[in-house]
Amino acid sequence: MNNNQTFYELEEAIRGNPEDAVSYINRAVHYMWQKEFEKSVADYGKAIELSPENTEIYMYRAEIYYIIGDFDSAIADYDEVIRLDAGHVSAYRWRGSAYDVKGDFDSAIADYGEAIRLDPEDSYGYIGRAAVYQGIEAYDKAIADYTEAIRIDPEDSDAYHNRGQGYEGKGDYDKAIADYTEAIRIVSDYEAYYYQSRGNIYYQIGEYDKAIADYTEVIQGAILLDYGNGFSYQSRGDAYYQKGEYDKAMADYDEAIRLDSQYAAVYQRRGRVYRGHVYEGIGDYDRAIKGYDEVIRLNTNVAMEVYLNRGSLYLEIGDYSAALEDFDTAVRVCPNYETDFNNFEFVFRGKGVVEQAIQLLESIIKDLSDSDADYHYYIGVQLLFRNDERAAEKAFQRALKLGYENRPKIGRHLENLKHRK
Repeated sequence: MNNNQTFYELEEAIRGNPEDAVSYINRAVHYMWQKEFEKSVADYGKAIELSPENTEIYMYRAEIYYIIGDFDSAIADYDEVIRLDAGHVSAYRWRGSAYDVKGDFDSAIADYGEAIRLDPEDSYGYIGRAAVYQGIEAYDKAIADYTEAIRIDPEDSDAYHNRGQGYEGKGDYDKAIADYTEAIRIVSDYEAYYYQSRGNIYYQIGEYDKAIADYTEVIQGAILLDYGNGFSYQSRGDAYYQKGEYDKAMADYDEAIRLDSQYAAVYQRRGRVYRGHVYEGIGDYDRAIKGYDEVIRLNTNVAMEVYLNRGSLYLEIGDYSAALEDFDTAVRVCPNYETDFNNFEFVFRGKGVVEQAIQLLESIIKDLSDSDADYHYYIGVQLLFRNDERAAEKAFQRALKLGYENRPKIGRHLENLKHRK
């Protein structure tokens, strides 16, 4: 039976008995499958008018509201279900999920807690509450709930995987790996993200061969299922890079870019590989810089690390003006100087690049006079690298008073500083 025949029969059923709520429900389901959500909501509304005590119609309509992102309306329908049936476990669980999406985590936890109280052997209540706890980084509570869900259903691979994420969040990598491994063992069908998660842990702890093996599982699965997975190629490329296998890293980065030519992060990593070749004595500065250029072209809101790394390359080849511009831009596009610089310690050469920037600025400042606007501007930039924000703000204000020409530059710095207060 084709869709037109089905719809005709649904219309005939409503015409034959316009007071039958079931006929409106059936047409609402048809509209839902056709993604005509407004019509589906309208038909469920008519069914509710005809059968206002039927809790399941509210649940059906709430599902549509949930699908289209109207969580307030979904919550209102779940409220009505609970008013009609205070023991409706699914209504509490789904309302908890809607509260979670809205960011009302206390209400979400309360609703999942009530669902658990009503049916303590329903693993979904524990899983839902665990997800909320995980989202707010209450990892011990999340792990406890996932553990309870596993007790109820020891073959729930997602519960193992998600508990593994909780252990990962706590930094307990051995237990995370054990849970990811159990999830892989249990699952009957291929689940790429289990391997990706375990591979990410192996990468973090420096077991690059095991990380490569897991990323390869993801890639091979993607090939079998005929879909691209640029992220896994990028991840495997990172592992090869860490092992110093630059040709393999480049091949993976190139494949990631082929699968998604707009994948800016990969261009950055490809630039890293050319930089790695530089350290090996067989480098290609021009292509490394072009790699960073491509990141910036694809994403104007790139992280400051891109500018720092490109600036460092410029410094190494003696293009000091370009290096200075990139170092300046790094702090100008970075609203959270201290946090981001601390994080940057763990990226590539980290603080070494920041120190390079400070030294370059010092060499420029030495050749300027205290009466020059440029002097105070570069003092301000240097102070940002040193995380002395109050002094940097004073320096920028002084540069403005002395007539610094590029006022938008200083304006961006001052705006970022304002957000840090």
